[in-house]
Amino acid sequence: MSNTGKELEDLVTFIEQVCSPLGFEIKNRKKILDDFGNQIAELDIEISGKFGSTEIKWLIECRDRPSEGAAPVGWIQQLVGRRDMLKLDKVTAVSTTGFSPGASSYAVNAGIELRSVKEFQKDDVFDWFRVDNMIVDQRIGDLKKVEIFTHNASEEQVKEINNLLNNSNKNAKIFLHTSTNDKFSIMDIWLEAMNISPDINKNIELGSPPRRKTIDINYRNPNSRYKLISQGSDIHIERIIFIGDLSIVRIFAPVSKITKYYKEKDKNSIAETVHFELNGINLHKDIAIHKIYDQDETKFSVTAKDLKDEG
Repeated sequence: MSNTGKELEDLVTFIEQVCSPLGFEIKNRKKILDDFGNQIAELDIEISGKFGSTEIKWLIECRDRPSEGAAPVGWIQQLVGRRDMLKLDKVTAVSTTGFSPGASSYAVNAGIELRSVKEFQKDDVFDWFRVDNMIVDQRIGDLKKVEIFTHNASEEQVKEINNLLNNSNKNAKIFLHTSTNDKFSIMDIWLEAMNISPDINKNIELGSPPRRKTIDINYRNPNSRYKLISQGSDIHIERIIFIGDLSIVRIFAPVSKITKYYKEKDKNSIAETVHFELNGINLHKDIAIHKIYDQDETKFSVTAKDLKDEG
């Protein structure tokens, strides 16, 4: 787990989302402000909703500090204070390093639930998971040329844009989406175009030489297209023609980590997760398969998140 605790928070949040009743709201890293607008606390995971005829507020705090050992009693004392200050109905402490004897004893007396997330071996999930590798066939697109058609740009602006796209960093996020204003690069749009184009894999076989493909995408809806900002004006992109060489490669991703999320009181599992680290060309993802024990039923879910490049 990461020392920042974000990885732990994301895992616990996802599992609790699967288990939470409809209508319950989950918030991450919620800031608590005083009457003067100053931040006095930040809540890792807050779950709230109506249960029967009453409102429930549940706080889950996560601690991932492997270099500091077991969670100390001081942390549990802080959570008791936070529960009283914010008038919370329930507080749960989740640690990747367990709890000191003093912390465990204090938590029992103070009514703080203790849970752990720890790494386990493959034998611990052999009863439901027996795969050694995840096999993924990745489509590789080597973008060769881009031609853009706009709604309201001059010929000089179009020429300048096309020169920019074909002769500079194709990963520069110079486009905005009209519906969200999120930023995208031409490579982002190229990957999207490959995913939405029908018959894109036609005549492309695993291990065969790359094949030249042309993808012609029209963005007719002005509320769902890309735009550039040039000299203070928005230039809407109505059509893009991509030319690139496509091929398919096979990736073998071994199991990278197995974790178990469980209650300290009885050691019963809440969830078990098997992680695969998938590394391909411009592809770095953590693929996780979750087995979640939700009351009287067992649920299976798959998540994928980007991994940051190291170095």
